[in-house]
Amino acid sequence: GGGGGGVAAALKGVIAQRLTVLNERLTRQLIALDGVDAAEGSDARAFRREQTSRVDALCARVEALAVRRASSEPAA
Repeated sequence: GGGGGGVAAALKGVIAQRLTVLNERLTRQLIALDGVDAAEGSDARAFRREQTSRVDALCARVEALAVRRASSEPAA
């Protein structure tokens, strides 16, 4: 037999860490977007709304990947 189990476990750890970092980065982007001062009806406000929706969708995708990854792990 080979030692592939250790490599697979290490890869799963790296993936989990990268998903966490990505989620943190997206959260920081949402905070930055919240800080944009945009007048009602302005192009900046529309841009902020579009980007917030985009980041929210990306956060949902990252969360779905994390849940799928976690549910595919064997129970300890």
